[in-house]
Parts: sequence; structure tokens; C-alpha cells
Amino acid sequence: MRGWCSNDKTVLKTLPAEERAKTVKTLDLDRDALPVVRALGTHWDTKTDMIGISIRQKEPVFTKRGLLSIISSIFDPL
Repeated sequence: MRGWCSNDKTVLKTLPAEERAKTVKTLDLDRDALPVVRALGTHWDTKTDMIGISIRQKEPVFTKRGLLSIISSIFDPL
């Protein structure tokens, strides 16, 4: 971990600026909205507290192997 982020502005105010995430360091916490932060390969919308993923869509291959490849590219338990 390189920087801390939270979805609560009061928690962010208690953190020293040098320990915050890059996108939160320069924010004016009294006026600016909370940004979308990348966390472990996902996108975390700190304002709505929702996690999303972005998928690059390839040419669809409708075979068993093609569908398993798409599913495994999204979910990898290891």
C-alpha cells in the first residue's frame, strides 16, 4: 500500500497529507467531491462507495473455451 483513502471526509481530514492516496492529496476536502480511485485493479467510487471493473471487450468467441476465457479474465481467485 502506498496511500490511504476513505469514503468519509472526516477520516481523510485526520490523515496526514503525505499518507493519503495521490488522487486525494491535493483535494480541498471542504469543497471538492471525492474521486474515483483505483484499488487492486478495480475502480472504487468513493462518493457512492461502489466498486466496478472495466472490461476490454474482445471479438466474441462463442465456444466453451472462449466463454471460459472471458469468465476467467474477470474472476481470478488466485
